[in-house]
Amino acid sequence: MKRVYKQRVGVAVVVLVAGVALALLNSRKDHDPTRVARPGSLATIKTDYGDFTVRLLANEAPNTAATFARLAREKFYDGLSFSLVNREAGLIAGGQAPQDREPTWRVPMEENNVPFERGTVAMFDPTGRSTEFTSTFLIVLSSRPGLAGQVTIFGRVVGGMDALERIAEVDTTGAEGRPPFTPLERVTINSITIAEAP
Repeated sequence: MKRVYKQRVGVAVVVLVAGVALALLNSRKDHDPTRVARPGSLATIKTDYGDFTVRLLANEAPNTAATFARLAREKFYDGLSFSLVNREAGLIAGGQAPQDREPTWRVPMEENNVPFERGTVAMFDPTGRSTEFTSTFLIVLSSRPGLAGQVTIFGRVVGGMDALERIAEVDTTGAEGRPPFTPLERVTINSITIAEAP
């Protein structure tokens, strides 16, 4: 009788350990960048001013590209707006979610050798006080090498620059505005869809 009892307890322990191991494995998979942002994947961003397409640089910034793709798939960005529009500084979006929708994780900065050229897409901390990021991204409209070491480049605009040019022309509060360069009319991200590379 005791032997049977011990066998049952032993089986229960094995099942429990296996269950925990499986849960940990699934958790790891959920955070595996290759599952959500394969190299060459494309993000199509639809706005009131037209659509543009970003190629995700999953090799150069795997965790940041994965985070952006995950947020896009969860429709986090849908309905958010561009908070800053300035031809020299760039276009900033994705950082004005209601508090109950803010991501609960932060992604450490991933330095890479991708140049800060026109059409570069990077994630950063809008306060400038951290090198860990959540959701805010910047699209530069001209070369900005001075940003190196402050942001993570994770994408490159490969189509629809005309839409970004239209956004860059909207009226803003200007340099003296509080906050500066805020669009006077809302520039909304209607949706972002991710198309994985084959």
